[in-house]
Amino acid sequence: MGMKGPHGGMEGVGGGGFPSPWHVLGTEYLLRSPWRDLRVDRVRLHTGDEISYSYLEMPDAVFVVPLTTDGKIVVLRQYRHPVRAWTWEVVGGGVGAEGPVEAARRELLEEIGGRCRELVPLGSFYVGVATLTARSHAFLALDVELGAHEREPMELIETFLLDPDDAFARARDGRVDESQSALALLMAEPRVRAHLAARRR
Repeated sequence: MGMKGPHGGMEGVGGGGFPSPWHVLGTEYLLRSPWRDLRVDRVRLHTGDEISYSYLEMPDAVFVVPLTTDGKIVVLRQYRHPVRAWTWEVVGGGVGAEGPVEAARRELLEEIGGRCRELVPLGSFYVGVATLTARSHAFLALDVELGAHEREPMELIETFLLDPDDAFARARDGRVDESQSALALLMAEPRVRAHLAARRR
């Protein structure tokens, strides 16, 4: 078993639990924060060459597609300082000690004041695999009822209710311009359509 880093990364273990073809000779942290750590590994490659490889260690994340009781999908327009832009997203945030399912419920409540009848796991994926360690977990929240949100001070968010066809079209054509949110919407699409069809019967 490899040794875990502060954000859960594994040393010497590749994806799927296979041994890594690269060997970490040493590690230095240039920056640590509650959200991400900047890490530099001294690595011996499969070729025998040695390099320094820098990347960000980050906690896993959740992305939640909320479907309301009246069949609308909740999307957010949020200001993001690194890109100096308002981006279109779904509910999302970091995973703490509680795990992905409870993190999804927490973010749903915090960002839109949402509570759901059922939370459906859609799968997980990596993003930015050359520079980030985080894995993202996608969920569909069914029969969401909206209430008072509990946003953090730096969360500058506007909430919109879209018809599902509109939300999925925006995910496909790039108007949902936060990529993980777009992927979560497309992962949710078959389940959303099946759920709405069953309600019409």
